[in-house]
Amino acid sequence: MCLSTKFRTKSIEINEFHRIINHIRVKIVFPKRRVKRSVLFSLSDLIVSFGGAAALFLGCSFLSGVEFIFFFLEYIGTACWWRMQTVQKKIWNKVSDFK
Repeated sequence: MCLSTKFRTKSIEINEFHRIINHIRVKIVFPKRRVKRSVLFSLSDLIVSFGGAAALFLGCSFLSGVEFIFFFLEYIGTACWWRMQTVQKKIWNKVSDFK
């Protein structure tokens, strides 16, 4: 997902001739090419990246993590609901004893 790619070629030609006792040293510099990209990640790309890393290193998928969170929250919600029901029953029993 590269929106724009910029190519810039930078070349410097330096020809240095040094004469050192029967030897000639030539320095050749090849042009360098630099590529600059700006990559944009969306939310789905981020989820895919984390899911791929989790699958590779942990052996689980992103969906497994979401299911774990769902079942944990469901357990907490059910436990709270049952506790509220038992507290309400105790309150109603105390109220009915006074009548």
